[in-house]
Amino acid sequence: EQEWAASMLSQMKRVKKDMLLDVGVFNRLVNINAIATDNIDWLLFKYRQHNEGVLRYFSNRENLLTMSINDGWKPLCDFLNVQVPSLPFPHLNVSYRPVLL
Repeated sequence: EQEWAASMLSQMKRVKKDMLLDVGVFNRLVNINAIATDNIDWLLFKYRQHNEGVLRYFSNRENLLTMSINDGWKPLCDFLNVQVPSLPFPHLNVSYRPVLL
């Protein structure tokens, strides 16, 4: 969760403030004050609140998959009842910058 919050905060800082007001998707997930104060605790609170709401909504259903990106194709393909592709599971960490020596 801490890694997600730090990544989210970094991404939110890249988005213009006026895009976050009123209709922005970030505004529904978090409060604009979290950006101004670097309040990772607030981001984590909203993250957990959102996840709890999703789990509550799907609590009596069988059509929710929870997985980690690190799990790769198998849980997703099993859920969709399709074969696992031979291609590597796509993952791009755009915040990662390799150090060149």
